[in-house]
Amino acid sequence: MGFQAASAGFSAAGAYGEAKAKRAGLGYEEDSAYNAAAVAGYQASDALRTGQIEEQTQDLKTAAVFSAQRTSMAANGIDLGEGSASDVLTTTEVMGQRDAATIHDNTMRAVWGYRVQQESDLSNAHAYAAMKKGIKPYMAVAGSLLGSAKGSGAKLSSMGSGSGGAGSGSGVSAGSSYFSAGSVA
Repeated sequence: MGFQAASAGFSAAGAYGEAKAKRAGLGYEEDSAYNAAAVAGYQASDALRTGQIEEQTQDLKTAAVFSAQRTSMAANGIDLGEGSASDVLTTTEVMGQRDAATIHDNTMRAVWGYRVQQESDLSNAHAYAAMKKGIKPYMAVAGSLLGSAKGSGAKLSSMGSGSGGAGSGSGVSAGSSYFSAGSVA
């Protein structure tokens, strides 16, 4: 019985340690997921800011090209309001707007991707927190001790109901030892 009690104690201590380790691991995963969500949020903000700057830069480049074209045509005496000169200026303006819109769209796709990643990371963090909350080290100890007690009761029951019975020389008795006094040489 002493061996069984020690075994149950070690088993309970192991169950407690395992539950604590699982909780700590889930806590680490939770913290990592929250950190990843924060990073994704920073990346989304940075992508938005960078995209806005790129879009403004494109607008300025378009305005500079448009202005240079107008100045060059006017210096050469070309009527800016008619014909191919007007078409060139309109094309420059439209293409510049198209480039700025492409930059805007690409920026918004990048921001959306980072926001989706952020939400996914937050969801994972909440899941890890819930799993961590569900692990109770003392309940693991209780479960281990109950399991050990159940196993000990089954062993005692089978020892007492063997075909040899107590003291019949079978080597098993229902007493406090595994060996009967009659089987020791």
